[in-house]
Amino acid sequence: MIKISIGQVEFNEWEPILSMLKNHDIDYEIFNSAKGEVPIFIRGNNAINLARKIFDTTPPVIRILFDVLNIDKWNKLKQMTNLMPIGGILKLR
Repeated sequence: MIKISIGQVEFNEWEPILSMLKNHDIDYEIFNSAKGEVPIFIRGNNAINLARKIFDTTPPVIRILFDVLNIDKWNKLKQMTNLMPIGGILKLR
């Protein structure tokens, strides 16, 4: 699962980006929060496909930099690119 939290005020600025996700067959769920943020959840195949798109479009020099810096979220994103849904359960491929 990928969770993106956007401030209520900034949410309108993100609508074009969310529309582009839909255009690339990436579905998501939007929830309202009392904390002034809008959590967006991308789950299952949608999360795997988004992770792969992010990883594939990141320039190699940035990938190397993120690897060297051992950035936690980058490492989780890389792990997601190796997941493959099998029978409704996500497994390493």
